[in-house]
Amino acid sequence: MLALSIVEGRPEMPNIQTVNEGWSPADWVHQHVAATAYALRPKRLAGLPGVLRAVAAFHLTPADLRVRVPDPRRTLAALDGFAGICPDLAPDTLMAGYRSGLYQASHAGPYKWWSPTRRMVLFLDELHLEKNLRRKLRQGRFRVTFDSAFEAVVQHCAGPRRQRRVHLTWLLPPVIEAYAALHRLGHAHSVEVWDEEGRLAGGLFGVSWGRLFTTESQFALDRDASKIAFAILNRHLQAWGYVLNDVHNWSAHLERLGCALIPRDDFLSIVEAFGRDPSPQTDWTPVDRLCAGDWEPAAEAGWTRHDVVSAVAGAPAEARDEARFAADANADANAGADDAAHRDGTMPSAA
Repeated sequence: MLALSIVEGRPEMPNIQTVNEGWSPADWVHQHVAATAYALRPKRLAGLPGVLRAVAAFHLTPADLRVRVPDPRRTLAALDGFAGICPDLAPDTLMAGYRSGLYQASHAGPYKWWSPTRRMVLFLDELHLEKNLRRKLRQGRFRVTFDSAFEAVVQHCAGPRRQRRVHLTWLLPPVIEAYAALHRLGHAHSVEVWDEEGRLAGGLFGVSWGRLFTTESQFALDRDASKIAFAILNRHLQAWGYVLNDVHNWSAHLERLGCALIPRDDFLSIVEAFGRDPSPQTDWTPVDRLCAGDWEPAAEAGWTRHDVVSAVAGAPAEARDEARFAADANADANAGADDAAHRDGTMPSAA
């Protein structure tokens, strides 16, 4: 079982002003050159005229008439998923985007809204735990915390990746600052994985909205550390009554973990049904029994893919409310069991 222990104090975090000042003019030049090269790749080049038209229209429109959150179903045909210009990175703007089924990402130029025609998601009962990952979870070599080093996690996610020859990131200093603001408001959360010497070995961060969670980025300094963070996060989301984890776009790594592509209309129907619910969890404290490697996602109580699809496809509002009540009751029962274990001294305190 993974070790969960109290973290004495808060680990030293990078200061946001230091983050901004850490980007030299040469860093910004490198970012823009790399972003331009990325935009000019053959498969993206066809969408460039449409993006430039959107940028021009945005700047020519008076600020009070600009569309803050566009229709996620109306996207650029030549560049899959491009929905429009994101006017700012204010918390209200970003959260309105999430609740509409959009996400913000941009390497350079104006911030952009995206809504791909096929969305990569994880239904929580379909998480795949490889044997090697289960073994690492049982070994207890790593310690997992939530929200104890948010800015450090985001900084690592923004940093260079060993497998990439050219460093290019969408986590620019203003974006990092925006997610730090969401974290202070209780919307954005991080998962940290620490090694036996107390060093940050991997982690991820994302945003909770309604009964959905969006994983924005992951990193690993030690092998499989990000997989551990992803597995433990999704085990908690399942127990807490979330319906899925949105991971945006396909990758072979995510597919191996059980994530799947679904049509945009299906995703937006799920967003409409569950994205504006009150968050099912406000206390982001990891629970020891939810960090074991011997659990079976398909056998645990919580929302299954079938439950979510059925609730969206045609179930009346009363049936959806009953399903929500059952999920909340399960989450309350889990919380009660955890509280009892703490009182009985059978579970260590979690940081």
